[in-house]
Amino acid sequence: MDNIYRTKSFLRDLLQDMVVMDKDNNNAFYNKYKQSIKSKFVIMLYTMLESVVMQSLQDIFDHIKQSNIKFYDLTDNMKKIYFKAKIKNKERHFNTIISDSLIEVIKHLNKSAVEINLKNNFNNENPFNAGSLDYKNIKEKILKVLGLQDSIDDSIDKFSKRFKINIKEEIQNNAQVRNKLAHGEASFQDFGKSITIYDLQKRYASIVIYLYKYLKSIEMYINTQGYKNV
Repeated sequence: MDNIYRTKSFLRDLLQDMVVMDKDNNNAFYNKYKQSIKSKFVIMLYTMLESVVMQSLQDIFDHIKQSNIKFYDLTDNMKKIYFKAKIKNKERHFNTIISDSLIEVIKHLNKSAVEINLKNNFNNENPFNAGSLDYKNIKEKILKVLGLQDSIDDSIDKFSKRFKINIKEEIQNNAQVRNKLAHGEASFQDFGKSITIYDLQKRYASIVIYLYKYLKSIEMYINTQGYKNV
């Protein structure tokens, strides 16, 4: 997770520099490009979020492999996540048949006849659609599957009250704007005019707080071997 902490530090330092430059009307470079810089900061925030979430899934499967846990010993939900993560982009439509029925078929296979090896990595494959990891999707597609959604929801609500930030809404909005910028539905310049440095500070704080709690929950899940079918 070293890359994650470096990214967080980089974005924090960049945001601090933007705060200073936003008050300096004599900074010609920043004044010329500040709208685009603000928009790109939103995209970088989303990228950090998605990178952490995908790396967390990789960490779970790395631990499963290191613990010598076999595929057939995983919970059904973990089997489905694994299959989704191993489907390549060009075969993405195959994801539609990864269902409870498929898992039931696999469970009845002769283990000695059909062996499913856990791979070392996902090769940066995102089993979800690019740009789709907002608060709701992470909760429904990952945390709910792992059984962690309630504890994180409660913690985020407490943090929101403490810091007077609607963390869930900030993360949700950041993902939506990222998609509009990435797909050309909004221009970097126009969006940059509509968002303030204070807005960016709230989004940065929201995502950092959320990822802190998210990673703590994933760590607990790994340590208790929550992925194992008992």
